[in-house]
Amino acid sequence: MRTIASLVVAAMLAAATGARADEPPAAPIRKPSDGIPYLVGLLALGLGGASLTFALASSSTTDKARAETDPVKQAALYDSADTKKQLVVGTAIAGAALGGVAVWLYLRGRDRPDAAPPSPPPPAAGLSLAPVLGGGRTGVEVRGAF
Repeated sequence: MRTIASLVVAAMLAAATGARADEPPAAPIRKPSDGIPYLVGLLALGLGGASLTFALASSSTTDKARAETDPVKQAALYDSADTKKQLVVGTAIAGAALGGVAVWLYLRGRDRPDAAPPSPPPPAAGLSLAPVLGGGRTGVEVRGAF
């Protein structure tokens, strides 16, 4: 049950915005995929942290192997350290790849039709450079303005 004060405030807000007092205010429309670049970025950071953890564990295992006097245990410790080093490389590469995917997803979502188009940069006073790709040509176009 609404109180009189909340009805008055709702009516005043509705009059200011042009909406009806009994309708709830419209929330901004968000697509379910808006948070995916951030989630993928967090996964990339997690893989980077895992890579660092494996690197520290590998270093510790290598130190233990150097201090070990029994050749069988030493070989087992070196094998364990090598496995951890392979995990370091794998998780680092996967983290870097996921970071790239996160950036791509973030930038790809910016040119949606509901987003405002970016304004062109102001022309340079003296010299402008522009990349040329396509039509069998690749290079840089140089234009001068006086």
